[in-house]
Amino acid sequence: MRKVTVRIPLRAMAALAATALLPALGAKAEVKTDMQSYWYGYYMGAGQTVCALLDNGMISEGFAKVILRFLAEGDKDVPQAPINQAFTELTQDDDLKGCPLPRK
Repeated sequence: MRKVTVRIPLRAMAALAATALLPALGAKAEVKTDMQSYWYGYYMGAGQTVCALLDNGMISEGFAKVILRFLAEGDKDVPQAPINQAFTELTQDDDLKGCPLPRK
């Protein structure tokens, strides 16, 4: 088998590397996170995950109750409104009727 070697001039490699960096240099990414939406999504996902684990027999109902109660209590650094909204919607989801979600 014959080995083929391709030589690329150093200037060409430097030019290619420089053009790859140009878009990143001019871009200023600014991300504003809506914290209410973030926490709503966090608690929706956590609640659905616990319910799915219970539904698939991976955790006991007692353990699911403990976790869900803990989640529903929230955290002192998290606004309570998105937690309440998430758990209200979780309790209204027909697919989660067998899940021991805390009801407020």
